[in-house]
Amino acid sequence: MKKFGKILLTAIMISSVFSTVASASSEGQVLSTNTPEIVSNNDISQTSAIGIFDPNFKEKASSQGLDPETIIAGYYVPFDKTRSNLSNDQVLPSAIGDYYLKNIDMTQITGNVIERAVGKGPAPLSLSVIDGVATTFSAEISSKAGWGGAEIAAKLGTTYQATRNFNKTYGPIQIPANKTYTIYCAPTYNYYSFQIWKQGFFSDSYIGTYEYKEPTGLYFYWQDTTGW
Repeated sequence: MKKFGKILLTAIMISSVFSTVASASSEGQVLSTNTPEIVSNNDISQTSAIGIFDPNFKEKASSQGLDPETIIAGYYVPFDKTRSNLSNDQVLPSAIGDYYLKNIDMTQITGNVIERAVGKGPAPLSLSVIDGVATTFSAEISSKAGWGGAEIAAKLGTTYQATRNFNKTYGPIQIPANKTYTIYCAPTYNYYSFQIWKQGFFSDSYIGTYEYKEPTGLYFYWQDTTGW
């Protein structure tokens, strides 16, 4: 009986502990439900109807010459495009005199502002952009190696498209009373830097370092320009 009593007491204590934990968990859920404005997100980006939120938008704005202290947000809207299969070094050519790429590097950059819209509150503000962004590359590549855009893109592991045409609308954002907001739009690119070499009989020759820039999407900033 003493042994049975100890077992029963232990079971009651364990049950009490689980009941306390469940109660605390339930209370935590209730607090979270009652405070929906507090959102914890460990992702580096958040997706919304107007694009992908960029937590580094102030740095991007500063690189555009915009005042980072007055920039409110930045969103990236990507094109529907398959990412390139970038390789640092291309396979060497099989014939003497052939050209090949070496030391390939790719970074993502933002170009110059191409469109803007200004509005005064209280009112909604949107920016519609209908335009085309061209793929560009060093002109010397054609004269030195005889390659056009399609050949360069293939060697970089991507697909050449001379111009990316788009029709995008950012917004609406709500402007508070007595405030003036400006929305800016700038294209984004995959920027490739690489060397071109020519295969020789005894040693290969370095031809030069060149670039290739392909559009990947649009970047929208919105800024408080009250009093400007």
